[in-house]
Amino acid sequence: DLDIAFQAKFTNVGETSFFGTKVSVSAKNNTNVSVKEVTTPQYNAIASTDVASIGDEGYSTLQDAIDAVGDDGTILLLKDINENVSSTNKNYTLDMQDHTIRPAEGSTERIYTITGGTVILKNGTITEGNTADIGAGLAVFDSSLKMNNVIITNNKKTSGVAGGMYIDNSDVEMVDCTVSKNVSISDCGGILLRNGASLKGNNLTVSENKTTDSGTWGAGI
Repeated sequence: DLDIAFQAKFTNVGETSFFGTKVSVSAKNNTNVSVKEVTTPQYNAIASTDVASIGDEGYSTLQDAIDAVGDDGTILLLKDINENVSSTNKNYTLDMQDHTIRPAEGSTERIYTITGGTVILKNGTITEGNTADIGAGLAVFDSSLKMNNVIITNNKKTSGVAGGMYIDNSDVEMVDCTVSKNVSISDCGGILLRNGASLKGNNLTVSENKTTDSGTWGAGI
């Protein structure tokens, strides 16, 4: 509490407001006023239009949040979005909070690209990627990635291999995850690993992925 005495000229007797502070005025004109309590305006930095947040700061795009996140910081996804995103040499956690990431409207690019760094993805869905890029849903290069409760589904590679996920020279751990109903033109409708990549799964479901042409590497992994 503040207890500040000052002199001011008021035209009305009673309760009034002085710079957002409620004061009690007992006499007109030059009156000594004692301020007992200051009401501080509360500002919410997260707007209703924001799609992601870091702490109390909101961001209008997930890409803006990824660009801004500090080392080992956590991003919260606040709603379903249509956006293509990427991170390079970043260490962070993205908690999708049961929301879904789809590609930007009309996009023919991969939905999510991770290059370098250590990333944790959890609690959400990546779906409806439709691209000639390898790994229509998610691609991981030279990184360490942990996924928990993530669904990669209904992504389509319009030429070549790797419809759902592409993992290149990276270590990936997937816990309670599903990779399903992804499509590639030739091989690996679900997950493709290359260049020393490793995949560790715990309660990992890979199902109903397919290739539209005959391939030699398998439709699932």
